[in-house]
Amino acid sequence: SDVYKRQAIIRAVEDGCNVINMSIGWYGRCPEIDEAVKEALSHNVIIVAAAGNNNVGTLRIPARMNGVIAVGGCTPTGERWVHSKTKGSNWGDNLCCLAPAAPQITTRNMRSRFAKVDATSMACANITGVMALAKAINQTVNADEIKHLIAQCSTNSLWNQQEGYGVPDAYKICASLRDDHNWSARIHAQSTLIRHAASMLDDIANELKEK
Repeated sequence: SDVYKRQAIIRAVEDGCNVINMSIGWYGRCPEIDEAVKEALSHNVIIVAAAGNNNVGTLRIPARMNGVIAVGGCTPTGERWVHSKTKGSNWGDNLCCLAPAAPQITTRNMRSRFAKVDATSMACANITGVMALAKAINQTVNADEIKHLIAQCSTNSLWNQQEGYGVPDAYKICASLRDDHNWSARIHAQSTLIRHAASMLDDIANELKEK
């Protein structure tokens, strides 16, 4: 319910969270949740929200709110994810960037090890992880500064309503926050591990297809 959502945001702020993932959304205004989001932003908490999955030119709330990092979904080739006329990544004003949304492997299906999901919620979680890395490097960085970094470190040189700034480069964002060669080498090593993990997920996806 809206009450629980508001309480969750406020509790996260009180507990000292630096980043909040909101892989949820709605189209109508909810004053109580709006105020909770604004309160979180005033405490320098970065809020990352999913754009929505209806393939329309209107972002869901809270993605549509000022100060929120609004994330749309993309295909493996980096294009805006569109499944059908009524299913795909929402687009429009305040869209910040894209991240992989289709298909993504998740453990949400409790009756089996993995499941394939197409949704901007998956994209939102990806960018939330990048924001967590950014905050781990520099806890004072705010949403406006992060948006500037995304603009500088993404695939699109110019913003557009369909894709925002495109797909961010997590390594470049993190490296921009800390110019340290030793640290950069560690991040590069971690990126290699992530690529290996992605390869393993591809193998799992292929197994699921065969089933």
